Amino acid sequence: MEDNKFFKLVWRINGLIILGGATLIALFVVYNIAKDFIRSSNRPQPVVVENLASDPEDKDKWVIGSPIHVTGNDFMLLPLVSENKEVKMLSVANFSKPSYDKRYYGNLSKNILFLDKKENKSFWLFKDTNRLILNITLFPDQFNNVEPTKAIFYNVVSKDTNKDKKLTKEDDSSLFMSTPEGENYQLILEAYDRLISRDIVGDNQILLVFQNKGKAFSRLIQLLPYKIISSVELPKVENS
Repeated sequence: MEDNKFFKLVWRINGLIILGGATLIALFVVYNIAKDFIRSSNRPQPVVVENLASDPEDKDKWVIGSPIHVTGNDFMLLPLVSENKEVKMLSVANFSKPSYDKRYYGNLSKNILFLDKKENKSFWLFKDTNRLILNITLFPDQFNNVEPTKAIFYNVVSKDTNKDKKLTKEDDSSLFMSTPEGENYQLILEAYDRLISRDIVGDNQILLVFQNKGKAFSRLIQLLPYKIISSVELPKVENS
């Protein structure tokens, strides 16, 4: 009889310990959720700019993205960023296929302002906001190289490839290039699945290696004046 009372007491104590532990865990989880909610609600919202692009339906809520400083000259790039991560499909001509180049600068943007810091003059890369710029890459890569920028690459969506009547990051994209000053904007790759490498050849050429539809290619490009010198499919290994 005494043994039963003892075991009941032990079970009750164990139950209280388990209940107390579960309560502490629950309180800890609730505290962290509430802390994150309060932190996010108190985070300052970006100030919307109204003078750079029209927003008649109050959907885009334009802001200026993080500046990109071009190495070797006085230009700075200011992406025009929108809270609306899509573009209604208009009569915009362009091309296809996704990129796996992951060197992103900030959020998706819909135009880029080139600002000459020395002269305090600026211009837009495009005359409208009818395309989606997935990423902007300085070449050579400014994080791994101190050489002056020789070209700027843009991964751009401007064709409704999934037929949902809007441009989003789910659509296929194409690769474009310009000079470091935002001039001579040119299509480089109309369609590609993966961009493998970009390499400087001499002082005025770039060699791209890429994949498209299960095949590998190399393309040699002259920068100034812009010209595709050659584009060849890489050879297969021949079994003996």
